[in-house]
Amino acid sequence: MIKIYKIVLSIFLMVIPVTYLRAQFIEKQSAEAVALQFYNGQAFHHNHNLIASGVRNTRIFLVDQEPVIYQVNMEAGGFVLLSADERAWPVLGYDFMGMDFSEIPPALQDWIDGWSEQIQEIRNRNLSQSPVIQAFWEDLKSGNFPTNSPKSNYVAPLLYSEWGQHTYYNAWCPVDPDGPGGHALAGCVGIAISQVIFYYRYPETGNGSHGYNSDYGYEFADFGNTTYHWNNMVNSIYGMANPDIAELIYHVGVSVEMDYGSSGSGANTQDGVDALVDYFRYSPDASYLPRFDVPDTFKDSLILNLDQNRPCIFRGGGLSSSHSFVCDGYHDSLYFHFNWGWNGDFDGFFHIDNLNPWVYDFTFNQGAIINIFPSENYPDYCQGEDTLNAKRGTFTDGSGPENYQDNSYCSWLIGDQNAEGEQVMLWFPYFESDDGNDFVYVYDGESEAAPLIGQLSGNDPDVDFLSSGKTLFVVFESDNNGSAPGFLGEWVTINGPWCNNQITMTNLSKTWFSDASGPYPYTNNSDCNWIIEPQEEGYDSIAGIFVFFHSFSLADGDTLFFYDARNSEEGLITALTKESEPDTVFTNTNILKLNFKTDDHLTGSGWGAGYGSLFPVYCSDTLYFTDKTGVVNDGSGEKNYTNNSNCFYDIYNQDALAITLNFTEFEMEWGYDRLQIYDLHDVSPVLLKTLWGDVLPDPLTFETNHLLLNFVTDVSSVFKGWTCEYDALAPGINDPTQKYVLHIFPNPASEHILISLETLNSKPIGIEIFDLFSRSMYSEIVIVSEGKLEKAISVDHWQPGAYLLQIKMEDAVLWRKFLKQ
Repeated sequence: MIKIYKIVLSIFLMVIPVTYLRAQFIEKQSAEAVALQFYNGQAFHHNHNLIASGVRNTRIFLVDQEPVIYQVNMEAGGFVLLSADERAWPVLGYDFMGMDFSEIPPALQDWIDGWSEQIQEIRNRNLSQSPVIQAFWEDLKSGNFPTNSPKSNYVAPLLYSEWGQHTYYNAWCPVDPDGPGGHALAGCVGIAISQVIFYYRYPETGNGSHGYNSDYGYEFADFGNTTYHWNNMVNSIYGMANPDIAELIYHVGVSVEMDYGSSGSGANTQDGVDALVDYFRYSPDASYLPRFDVPDTFKDSLILNLDQNRPCIFRGGGLSSSHSFVCDGYHDSLYFHFNWGWNGDFDGFFHIDNLNPWVYDFTFNQGAIINIFPSENYPDYCQGEDTLNAKRGTFTDGSGPENYQDNSYCSWLIGDQNAEGEQVMLWFPYFESDDGNDFVYVYDGESEAAPLIGQLSGNDPDVDFLSSGKTLFVVFESDNNGSAPGFLGEWVTINGPWCNNQITMTNLSKTWFSDASGPYPYTNNSDCNWIIEPQEEGYDSIAGIFVFFHSFSLADGDTLFFYDARNSEEGLITALTKESEPDTVFTNTNILKLNFKTDDHLTGSGWGAGYGSLFPVYCSDTLYFTDKTGVVNDGSGEKNYTNNSNCFYDIYNQDALAITLNFTEFEMEWGYDRLQIYDLHDVSPVLLKTLWGDVLPDPLTFETNHLLLNFVTDVSSVFKGWTCEYDALAPGINDPTQKYVLHIFPNPASEHILISLETLNSKPIGIEIFDLFSRSMYSEIVIVSEGKLEKAISVDHWQPGAYLLQIKMEDAVLWRKFLKQ
């Protein structure tokens, strides 16, 4: 009979290496619980209207095969970077919008490497836990964090731009066929300075000119004769070039004499001071502040600038290199917000101090350009009427980091009146006016005579507008009873829905697909389908498909439907709307259809998702076989087996002298997927044989009454699997081993062993000896003379331990274990 039990084989725990058992080590499960507590506490502190119900997945950073940092990705979006040792500062970074699938920005990777080195130093030197670090860990574990009220000692990220170094942004950089988009990379210093300049939207024209020789030739920028068109620039380039952004980035690169390259472009952060002052008309108060010079007041200088809504250009990184990025927010002097200049990926709040007070100083190369602000004629408050006819762009009330003026009256005509079939979509990434007194009015047309479709006042309205024709007309009006920080508006002209009618995806998994609107709101009257039908060579059985969300924001009346599309009569699985807070959606179909349908009213920022395949579970835990004969297989039948299998088959017959395995099917990935056969007759398991490949093994007979088969597969490539018939041979019943008498002595052995075999036959016999890793130590074919074999084999130079002798004959295979002292 066959019995199935869900057990853990304790015998195998003896052979699993334990890499780290120190008391201060944080296990993955504990790290996830702590990270979830911290994340939800910060959501409260930042006034984010979200709660993470669980963890999506966790990435583990290793050093010498030991976890040092956990990246815990939340179901609600965002991540927490957590130390894997309680003697280090607990939370290294966090954000609410980070994407777990993203390539880690090089600057952040250097920080992670530095943190990892610190944690290894803590372990190698067995450093103690400081009282401050201990208290923070205890607060996190007990759920007492945070203890302060929302928005105390806090500056939200100042920048809304999410620029990068690659295609479109580098369009004015030197031509290089090996670079992204056929150009050299823009460089982190260039992106950091450019984003700060765009934040101020200053100057209108630069000052002077500069040129230098690079590896590509002579680079030159005429700042004084260039007008920077801030209204034509956007927070994130998507789908089409933006020459105005590319020009600015190149001019900044020239101003710091960027060393351009296809795989990396670099410049000195310190040179940004002269560039800002000399070529872009910024205040001569700008200066570079090395942390090494002012270790006690460095963070105070950052906070002083950020409290005045002035972003800083930060320099930092690992021991071997450094990067530049924007520091544009902070929280309680513990965490500073970084815009890495990597298209928004992993922007978040990060710890900038050493992780333990007794480690080597990893902050020595940190520094920042501070006191960055325009020198004159700023802010340039909005005045009168402006016409904005670019395809995409941004506009503001003109107050910069200050409040707007009383008694303002400004207007913008947005859209190209000569375009055919285009509409204007408008939204406000940032909006804060004196509630009930100061207003922005949106008209569907060319003037205030057109229909009024929006009236905004107060804080951060989450609303988008779409023109019925080619233009929108926007008016800002303030009274004389107080002001507020103002607004940032962004628009894009569209011609039809962002998404195509239908997209089919056949990969087993995909980390990203979306409504196709990118950084913009989705469009009205969309009706788009995504068919997920995983098909990949070798994978012939999909049990289900799951979909997870990186972001999700719909307006009233818009719905994302999930259908089982295995037949013509599609069955509705679920429907997600504005009120939904989607966690991962699991389905049991192998063909899934998503239908995104929007009405003709409001829109939202849309959704981004990924999916994966669920595979059948053909084997799990342990199968027990106690009958004298039976059939054992991988469980997949006519299908291929699945990846990441780890299954056990226990064959035991108390009365048996030997067990024979006769394979009738055998096909698995050579060298990676394997079937291991263990002898469980003794207290400790002994590996007898490891099988893989596609050659049908010869019948195997093992002199034991207890075998354990362990089937293990890796993460890629699957095949048909294996089937074998077993026969537990009882005394005197069809037992071929009874024809032979085999002895090994001495056992244990030190210098040699003597093999003695008595048989009725005089035929060739194969002798082979294996170590416990299935490595052949000795092999020979001999002829038995007069029914008896005696063979001496030297084991003098072998390592001490257990070895297996295999005697292979025409009708049987005999095994004996011996020990080498």
